[in-house]
Amino acid sequence: MPGRSPSTSRSVAGLSVLFLFLSTPAVARAQACCAASGVLTPGRLALHEDALVGTELHGSAVLGNYSEGGRYASEPAGSHEYDFEEDLFGAVRVLRHGQVALLVPFVETWRREPVFDAPPASALGGGIGDLNLSVRYDFLGAGESRFVPGIAALAGITAPTGRAPTSANAGTLAVNATGTGAWQGNFGLALEQSFGHWLFDLSELFAWRAPFSAQGIDEALAPQWVTLGGAGYAFDNEAGVALFASYTLEGAPSINGVSQADSAHRALLVSLSGFYPVTDRLRLQASCFANPPFSGPGNGQTATAGLTFTVIWSWI
Repeated sequence: MPGRSPSTSRSVAGLSVLFLFLSTPAVARAQACCAASGVLTPGRLALHEDALVGTELHGSAVLGNYSEGGRYASEPAGSHEYDFEEDLFGAVRVLRHGQVALLVPFVETWRREPVFDAPPASALGGGIGDLNLSVRYDFLGAGESRFVPGIAALAGITAPTGRAPTSANAGTLAVNATGTGAWQGNFGLALEQSFGHWLFDLSELFAWRAPFSAQGIDEALAPQWVTLGGAGYAFDNEAGVALFASYTLEGAPSINGVSQADSAHRALLVSLSGFYPVTDRLRLQASCFANPPFSGPGNGQTATAGLTFTVIWSWI
């Protein structure tokens, strides 16, 4: 990256990591009962790193629901839901411009629902979620060309190691549901470009889910598209901040061969995040995120708000 100091180069690389970190709540940190595109993990290597390990903590609360027509309504009186997740992940560099990452999630849910003419019902549960293995290959890095942005291919596979909401072991109020129940293939393309201390990112992701059966019911989730875009700023001390938004579109699933036309999903997620390198090997990341709690941007799903905190140790 001609004309850029080593400090700024590493900061921009850190913001690249931050974009991958930020996208996770959008595509993999939705409710455990919702389909997720697991192509991205927070374990993206910076330019100077050969390998890393880390942990990421998540906490979110359900604010309300989007109806089939996209109308937003806050949670009914007496209804509450809090979702938590602890991820372990690692990544290694391969073929100089490629990297492979593994994400192992642990998911917990607490729900409380009002019961007519009886005390409210509440339950807490969880377990291991769906494991994700992802790969990224950068054909051109951000800032290497003045006119052509950085280009990277993304791919991954998500294994149904968690419990599906339709599983017999989903538990009371389905709090033990920790995955989608389906094998998932993920594919995507990322474009990034830097201008001085600024970095801009635009990514398009596609997820295909294999049909699966549970308790005698055959279900096939529809394909899912995720568009992610954002901008970040790197400070001279190598810290960074970023603002991004993602938009997810998912068609209607089919049950026993019949399309459920009223079960399509769409979601807008907005996040503000920060990145701070404590040392060359240790970095901290944090973000706050939310689905906008008003009618229009969502459809057929819950609206949430939450926080994440990440610690990463790398080898250079």
